[in-house]
Amino acid sequence: ATTNSTTKKKTYTVTTDAYARKYAGKEYAKLESYPLLKEGTVVTYLATVKARDGVDWYRVKIDGKKGKKVGYISSKCLK
Repeated sequence: ATTNSTTKKKTYTVTTDAYARKYAGKEYAKLESYPLLKEGTVVTYLATVKARDGVDWYRVKIDGKKGKKVGYISSKCLK
């Protein structure tokens, strides 16, 4: 993860095509605006939520062509 010194926001890069979801866990629906994030997409970290299966998911802000949205991505898909 890299930190931008001016805004103190942590960002992560998607390491493999990943689904952005409405909440932490594979059982939740995909975000309609950004259902699939391509490898290399950069997202802004907001918080960590533990899914039912014990995996950490990150609440992230996605800033793309369809505007700013907040979603959840498995920490396994981010670096």
